[in-house]
Amino acid sequence: MAHVLSNSDPDELRLHARVPCSHQAQVQSPLRKAEVLLTDLSPGGCFAALPEPYPKGARIRLSCELAGHSLSIGCQVAWSTGPDRPDWHEAGMGIEFLEMEDDARVSLNRYVGERFARYRIEARRTPARPA
Repeated sequence: MAHVLSNSDPDELRLHARVPCSHQAQVQSPLRKAEVLLTDLSPGGCFAALPEPYPKGARIRLSCELAGHSLSIGCQVAWSTGPDRPDWHEAGMGIEFLEMEDDARVSLNRYVGERFARYRIEARRTPARPA
């Protein structure tokens, strides 16, 4: 699978650009705990793939190892897929980060910045040739 980040997408509503990733993590609410796969990540949130996502609005805690640092982040489910999702859309949920320690935020921002630089492709204009 190819991953590319674009400079802008007029239909994008997120505040932060997300970068592709593949990290195992755990999410936990008062009612259950689940293993998830993070498939994209930003300083403000992520997508967590799992067969039975938590409902929109659920308060959860996300825990994972990222670039050698243990992160534990208080979150809220911003949206989740349902049984009527299209076949091309992975089952899971969009997570908004709410509560994070300063050192975790620094680690996350550094990781996302490094990944963003790795995937960035910029078009360069060549000067027009005289006719």
